[in-house]
Amino acid sequence: MDAKDGPVTLSREELYDLVWSEPTSHLAPKYGMSNVGLAKICRKMRIPVPGRGYWAKLHAGQRVGRRPLPQGRTTDVKGIALRLQSRTKPSDAGVPEHPMAARESDPASRITVSAAVATLHPLAERARRSLRNAQPDEKGLLQPRTARCLDIQVARDSLDRALRVADALLKALDEREFRVDLVKDEIRQTRVEILNEHVQIRLGEKVRQIKRRAKDRWDWPRYEYAPTGVLRLSILSRDALNVRKIWQDGKMQRIEDCLNRFTAGMVKAALAIKEERARRDQRQREWLEAEQRRAEEQQRRWEEEQRVHHLEELAAAWKRSQHLRSFIAHVRDTRGYLPRGIPGESLVEWLRWAEGYVDTVDPLKSATS
Repeated sequence: MDAKDGPVTLSREELYDLVWSEPTSHLAPKYGMSNVGLAKICRKMRIPVPGRGYWAKLHAGQRVGRRPLPQGRTTDVKGIALRLQSRTKPSDAGVPEHPMAARESDPASRITVSAAVATLHPLAERARRSLRNAQPDEKGLLQPRTARCLDIQVARDSLDRALRVADALLKALDEREFRVDLVKDEIRQTRVEILNEHVQIRLGEKVRQIKRRAKDRWDWPRYEYAPTGVLRLSILSRDALNVRKIWQDGKMQRIEDCLNRFTAGMVKAALAIKEERARRDQRQREWLEAEQRRAEEQQRRWEEEQRVHHLEELAAAWKRSQHLRSFIAHVRDTRGYLPRGIPGESLVEWLRWAEGYVDTVDPLKSATS
């Protein structure tokens, strides 16, 4: 969800999506808050936030997952909504304009949703077959029965309209040669390949959260959900930073009127993903260079420690040799008295042997011999 001038209302689910889409250090200022203030709100709403090292791992290209939003009890905040005051407008200023995006402003490129469609796009037809007999989830939204299906999350009353919107959008994407992939990984995904980047999108319906009267403290769940009929198109790609990500029905417009702007938004999102990848690659290169410098410095310190250790060993050996030479000189000065414990050997022979041995342990003598 994008910040706007003036107050905006965020549901618990929307705030959860926001705190997992970008670091709170970037998110909080957009809504006129501090990191601490946003963290307090998340704790109060029982919204999990990324742990230490999450963004570093994500930027390093590692696969990391979200902690799920608990469906249990939340604090008794009226409407489970937050009113946050924005200090900055959502802006695509950091993303360069692209001819593909500029094309969407041309009236000749207008995407029109038909009131009745004779033949649905094949992917929309697959979604229709999967969703027409699907069962709604706890929020009243239909869940496809097949794994490879468009990411459409709407109530049954909104299904026909959603399929017509999806049909018009898919046919427009085909005309623009934007390839659509249906991915079944941990969750169902619809991805559009634009400029060699994959932009994840969703066609959904806004849900209203209603607090139900509990019989007692153990009566769960405390909230019920009701679809509102408000359709929204969302860009879910996490690396698409600083671009608008949601277009939805409003007082002055319907989602059918936003398809060109949404398509232009996907192009901008692809550019933002490309730029974020370039920044991440640059950070990775800088990290590797820093690691190499640290390794080289560690090797230099190790080599220096080895040299110092060797020096101390040489000094200790030299000191020992000097001690032995002093002893031998003292024995020679006794003029004929052989030290105790050396029987069967003359003083001359012993002195010759002792001086030869000292020459082998004296580092200075052995170095010059």
